[in-house]
Amino acid sequence: MKMAIYLATLPPCKLAMGTVETEVPEIKESFIVIIFRYVILTHIHLIKLQSAIQVSKNRNQIMKLFFKYMTIVLALIAPSMLLASADPAKISEEMERLRRVEASLSSGGISELLKTASGESIPAPRINSKYYAERIAKQEPLLASLEQAKRALGLKVAQSLDGLAVESQQQTIADQRLKQATRFLDLADWFKTQKGYGNYLLVTRCENLAAVPLGYLTGDLAIPMEKITIQRKRISNNDEERTFRKSVLNSEAPKPFIGELTGTQSQQDEQMQIAWSNQWHAIADWFKARNVSISKWKQTDLPDEFAFFFEEDEIKPFTTTRNWEINRHSTLVNGFRDKNIENIDGFAKYRELVGKFPTEPPKWWKPDDRLYTKTKAAFEDAWRPYEEANGPIFGVAVIVYEQVTTGTLMDSDSLLEKLAAKKTP
Repeated sequence: MKMAIYLATLPPCKLAMGTVETEVPEIKESFIVIIFRYVILTHIHLIKLQSAIQVSKNRNQIMKLFFKYMTIVLALIAPSMLLASADPAKISEEMERLRRVEASLSSGGISELLKTASGESIPAPRINSKYYAERIAKQEPLLASLEQAKRALGLKVAQSLDGLAVESQQQTIADQRLKQATRFLDLADWFKTQKGYGNYLLVTRCENLAAVPLGYLTGDLAIPMEKITIQRKRISNNDEERTFRKSVLNSEAPKPFIGELTGTQSQQDEQMQIAWSNQWHAIADWFKARNVSISKWKQTDLPDEFAFFFEEDEIKPFTTTRNWEINRHSTLVNGFRDKNIENIDGFAKYRELVGKFPTEPPKWWKPDDRLYTKTKAAFEDAWRPYEEANGPIFGVAVIVYEQVTTGTLMDSDSLLEKLAAKKTP
């Protein structure tokens, strides 16, 4: 049994039972070895689970323990399953699907890509980070070109979204704005089916972009709220967005490092930040123990368990496209979504309850008021009957309203590019 446990926990390349050597000096696991690894690891963790059940009689706690242990098992056997998927025929098929999707994108943009993906039932690729793609390529060279192709497609999609962002700023026709929001969210839904690093970046970019035309539409009282609400509800809520980030981080890390998240939204965010911070402290301790100064820290010097958490310097402005080739997993710890999404939700709530956007200030307002603009005073006065039950959201409603009326509402990537352009001599 001890030998079985030892074999089950060895790195994939160390298991040579029933293997064949390829032209590349790599050793591949046979299907038998993969099953063997899975059975042994499952047995080990089920023993642990059985012990935990004897201690805890709480059904919910037992289920949590079960999912925790199975997550560990899946994480440990993931490299083996990855190697098993390196079927040249399947790789060729996926490369062909990527080629067709990329050709559609090149010829007709995002709309044509979506048409091809839907018409031919092409699933979205899982786009891993550059770090993880390189790690996969080292374990299985046959997958190297596929990983590169998926990341190349993701970058081209990001670049296409940059172009659509400019068009979105110039659009003034309500029907076209609704079509833009729908197209962004259709693309987000497609990429959302795979929990990859690049998928998260593209989904977030799409949802950030969709919020802009939806904000402008919300500011147009002639547009029924029902039409807007249908699209707004397609944007990931906070729990879905955080779960996406957690899934990507745990799947790309050498082993899952973010456990169950509990409490309020802010508390769950803090728990993710602490989990990441703990790894950074471990990296610092590792270098300190070897008397390596901060200026000489290198990712290549770190063992695999820490290399994942070492990040490259960001490229400013920090946009999706500019940093596509940069390894920065901490981006997923805090998230990459715009504050616009939350603000526009407040703006929509304001419209639904108040039914208008008042501009005439109340009698108590004075032109020399330093705290309240004329519009903010009017918004607050109209919101007072609803504030106790809904909170003081009139503040964000005013911000979005003024952006909508001045045509300055835009996604964060576009805003960062605009500000950077102003600083450039």
